[in-house]
Amino acid sequence: MNNAANDALTTVESAGPLRAAQGTIMGAELSYWRDAMRDDLQMPGGLLMGTGHQVEWWHPGIAAKFMWANAVATHAGAATVWLI
Repeated sequence: MNNAANDALTTVESAGPLRAAQGTIMGAELSYWRDAMRDDLQMPGGLLMGTGHQVEWWHPGIAAKFMWANAVATHAGAATVWLI
């Protein structure tokens, strides 16, 4: 569980932007796969905040999670992506 007392003890550090990652998959640069995925899935460029849920067993918490993710993304200047 997360509470205010634990929040003060939590530190999150970024490993850096994924754009800095280098390497190849099946002979193509990671940047190629990243750009191809964004194009195929029609995802916007820039920061993304992703969330999602399984196809079945819908419940109101799913809507709450999406609203939370959208609020966090908006605050961070990111786009929200919903994955199923």
